[in-house]
Amino acid sequence: MGSMMKYALGIILCYGVTVFLSVPGLQAQEYKPPPPPPPPPEKWVEDTIKGESMQMRLRPRFPGCEDEPNPHRRWECGDEKLKVLLSKRIVYPVGAIEAGVSGTVRLTYVISKNGELNTVKIVEDIGGDCGKIVKAALETLSREGIRFQPMGTLGGRLRPMAVQFELSVQFVDGMVKIGN
Repeated sequence: MGSMMKYALGIILCYGVTVFLSVPGLQAQEYKPPPPPPPPPEKWVEDTIKGESMQMRLRPRFPGCEDEPNPHRRWECGDEKLKVLLSKRIVYPVGAIEAGVSGTVRLTYVISKNGELNTVKIVEDIGGDCGKIVKAALETLSREGIRFQPMGTLGGRLRPMAVQFELSVQFVDGMVKIGN
């Protein structure tokens, strides 16, 4: 190989290395290890009630049944107390009865981390002020300072969080039926 050829090859190699080192993205980069994997999903807390093993997350509960030893019965009792209280406050509007308005009103509401009822929204209304009456009945619970027991885990520590619920109320034949 002639000296001229070696000279040309040397220039090409030097030029190529210079171009390689000056091109963004082609430079040597510091190795960064991948981020750690996300934590495993929260495990359900296991507990035993009357010999039955169960895993459950506790939903917010209406107050008034704290002395009930069985947790399932506490929620049922709380639901019953809420229905009784709402049934005293929700009346079938006379105008709706006279106009033949009937059907089911559906609302959503949120129980916040601290147990307050808020964000009441009418999802389905039948008219005749039925939806407004149900919404007002729910909103008075918050104004009166009634708080739910926040959500937690049975046998574990309480982890309060906001939870959305839906309430359906039937207005039929002059009667009001509250259901969940």
